[in-house]
Amino acid sequence: MDSLRVLFFILLSTQCWGFGYKRSITIDHTKCGSGDSTDFPVLVYISDATFKTVANGGHVQSGSGNDILFYSDSGGSTQIASEIDGYTATTGVVYAWVKVSTLSVSSDTVIYVFYGDSSPPSRTTGAWNSNFRGVWHFGDGSSVTNTDSSGNSHTLTNNNVTATTGQIYGAGSYNGTTAYMTLTPDSNLKPTTLSVSMWANFTNSSGTEYPTMMGTGASIAWMWYRTGSTLYESIGNFSYYASNSTTSWGGTWKHIVMTSSSSTNVKVYINGSLSNTGSATPTIDYTNSGEFSIGRSTSATGYYTGIVDEVHVVGSELSSSWITAEYNNQNSPSTFITLGAETALGGGGQYRLPMMGVGA
Repeated sequence: MDSLRVLFFILLSTQCWGFGYKRSITIDHTKCGSGDSTDFPVLVYISDATFKTVANGGHVQSGSGNDILFYSDSGGSTQIASEIDGYTATTGVVYAWVKVSTLSVSSDTVIYVFYGDSSPPSRTTGAWNSNFRGVWHFGDGSSVTNTDSSGNSHTLTNNNVTATTGQIYGAGSYNGTTAYMTLTPDSNLKPTTLSVSMWANFTNSSGTEYPTMMGTGASIAWMWYRTGSTLYESIGNFSYYASNSTTSWGGTWKHIVMTSSSSTNVKVYINGSLSNTGSATPTIDYTNSGEFSIGRSTSATGYYTGIVDEVHVVGSELSSSWITAEYNNQNSPSTFITLGAETALGGGGQYRLPMMGVGA
C-alpha cells in the first residue's frame, strides 16, 4: 500500500520543464525614425546553429519551428503575437514577424525568444494589426505562394508567376508578358485612407513597368508605374511622381511606399525616405469592381519585368517614422536587432522527477 502511495505521489509530482532556452532580442532605437510606432511587425531574422533542430545538432524541437515563440518579458509570461514566415531546420535560419506593442525611438526595445520545448504553448497569432488589409510574402524561393497573412483571406490568383529568392526569404518573379497575380477586391481591400508598400527589383532600367495597381480600364483607384528613372503614382484622376534620376532602377532592390488619405496629399517614399509629395489632395475611385493586380496594368495593358516581394496594403497613412523603421528593419534585419547570448533553462520539453517525490 505504501509503495502504491509513493508511486501515485511521484506521478502527481512529475512536472514539464517547458522551454529549454531563451535569448534576448534588442531593437536598435536609432533605426526607428523620429517617433514611436505602435503594434509594429518587426522582422526577426536569426541565423544561428543553436536554432537548428535537435536532430541537426541544435536546440529547437519542432521541424517547422513551432516551439520558437516570442515574449515581452524575460520570465516568459506574456507571449507576443508572431508569424513564422520561414524556418530551415538544418541551418537554424528563422524569418519571423513579431508584433511589438511600442517601437521606441528614445531607448532600445527588448523582447525575448524562447525555444526548445517538445510541447510548446499555442502560438499567439495576429502579428499584423487590424490596419493591414493584405500581406503577401510569396513563399520560400522554391515554390511561390499567394496566401494573405493579414487574416483577411485575400488569396491571390497566380498567373505564371514563378518562385525566386527575395529581399526577405522568397519572392515572385514576373516575366513582363504573361505573369501577374490578381484578385477581385472586397470592400476591406479598398480603404479610403491608404498605404501600399513593396520591395521591387526591376530587371529593366528603361521603359515602362507596372508593379501593382487597383482598378480596371480607365477607372483606376491607384497604380504604380515607372518610366525610365521616374516613379509615378496614379491616384484617381491625379498623377504624382517621385523623381529618382540618381538611383539605378535596374537589378537593385527598392523599398517603395505610397501613402494617401482624404485630408493629405499623396506621398512617395523610396528606401525609407520621403521622395516627393503630390500637389493636390487625391480622390480615390473605388466605384468600379475592377481587380487588384501585381505585375500588370489592365488600363495600359502593360506588365512588369522583375521581382516583387512583401506587398502590404494598409488602411491607414503610415508615418514617416514607421516607413523609416520598416525600411531599416527589412533592408538589414541583422543590424536592426541584436540577438543576446543563449540562456539554458534546463527544459527542452523533458520531464523531471522532483526530489521531494522520491523521499515521500
